[in-house]
Amino acid sequence: MTKPLKSPRKSSDSDSDKPARTGSVLKAAGLVSAIGIDIAVCTVAGYYLGSWWDSFGSGSATGIRTGIGVLVGVVIGMVSVIFLIKKVMEDSDG
Repeated sequence: MTKPLKSPRKSSDSDSDKPARTGSVLKAAGLVSAIGIDIAVCTVAGYYLGSWWDSFGSGSATGIRTGIGVLVGVVIGMVSVIFLIKKVMEDSDG
């Protein structure tokens, strides 16, 4: 004999939790997207600024300024992400 299937949940029990859960999931997805975009944009901007700076020089230092620009872009992106996360955490506290 087979056992009768149980209903997973009654709709009246979980309806009150759905809007809060959906909002937090969307907020988390937005935060993760913003972090990725922020780091990517800052890194690419650092690359282009480093390349521009590198175009003024010649000799054995060619390419080093581009690398410095990329590293500066990554650092600026990380600092920006820290400020973004702090802002989101302050907003979620109340």
